[in-house]
Amino acid sequence: MPHPSSPDTVAFAGTLTNGVFKNRGGRANWTPASTGLPTGLSATLRGLLPNPADGNVLYAGVAAKGFYKTTDGGTSWAKKRGGVSDTTDVQALAQVSSTPTFLYAGTFSQAMFRSGVGAEIWDPIASLPAGLSARAVAVDPVRVNRVYTGTFNGVYRLDVTSVPQVTTGVGSAPVALVAAHLDTLALVDLAVANSADNTVSVRSTGSGGCCSGGTSRWAAAPGPSSWRTWTGTGNGT
Repeated sequence: MPHPSSPDTVAFAGTLTNGVFKNRGGRANWTPASTGLPTGLSATLRGLLPNPADGNVLYAGVAAKGFYKTTDGGTSWAKKRGGVSDTTDVQALAQVSSTPTFLYAGTFSQAMFRSGVGAEIWDPIASLPAGLSARAVAVDPVRVNRVYTGTFNGVYRLDVTSVPQVTTGVGSAPVALVAAHLDTLALVDLAVANSADNTVSVRSTGSGGCCSGGTSRWAAAPGPSSWRTWTGTGNGT
């Protein structure tokens, strides 16, 4: 992942159990950048996001260990406990592209969170239906208070009443199932097109009746209201 503030010289890579690595100007020049960040099988890295406005700032979400932030380019990481427990089981992170200090997070325990202050404080915004956990989160780049959450039981849309603020206790955002027929797919990621029609795409792997070990992509536009599927590298039309 090239850092947006210096894409030609600095890149970061997150690994599932071995933390974060940093590269400066060469493919073979990777060094550990995980001091203070938990690693190992009990602390899998589930999200890594840069702040495009500051090359030294990155945010990380770790399963069963919560949220972390570095302000020195990965030299050290600090745990961010504001509004959440030390054992928050983070599964996915997303960022508002126009304001990268606005973050959204999905967890294994149904809860959805947001931060308007660069991960310093987290507010609970919604809860997914019982038994579901977030596998991926994507923010609508046009309507930044609209968030899509992918689960193994379809895609849900959250319409948050306002953009993230510093205050806590914001209540519960409505959660709507917008892709029920994607049930049982092994969802990998979500993306929302940077356009007014709000096209949403889903990538999934596994069985679930769509790809059996390969990869399928689903897309909806606008809204979404009707969904279509395609495989490979096509554009879904």
